[in-house]
Amino acid sequence: MRRKVGGCFILLIAISLCCRSALAGRILWDDSHDTDGDELTGNYAAFATLMASAGQTLVELNGSPGAITPQALNGMNAVYLWDTELAFTNSEITALHNFVAAGGGMFVAVGCRHGSADQ
Repeated sequence: MRRKVGGCFILLIAISLCCRSALAGRILWDDSHDTDGDELTGNYAAFATLMASAGQTLVELNGSPGAITPQALNGMNAVYLWDTELAFTNSEITALHNFVAAGGGMFVAVGCRHGSADQ
């Protein structure tokens, strides 16, 4: 799905959406590194609805850098790092590394800034 957001095209890839029989999962949506409104109830409400209709549970992580901890990742099948604007702490990088090494999924998406070539 391509959606025009904030003057930029962002390609949304959700492999699990192509097959209704895909296992349902719990996905952590990181909003703790965002400064421009990429919330599930805001800019990405349609995406959240689409994921829910595919049987996925999205859990939004609010706060500030440092919020991604082993406890926050506990019980999650994947984490979405969506257009982050704030740096990750060393402890967050370690927590994410350990999460993926233990079999967790991670999807990283970056957006473009105004004035870019694909506006």
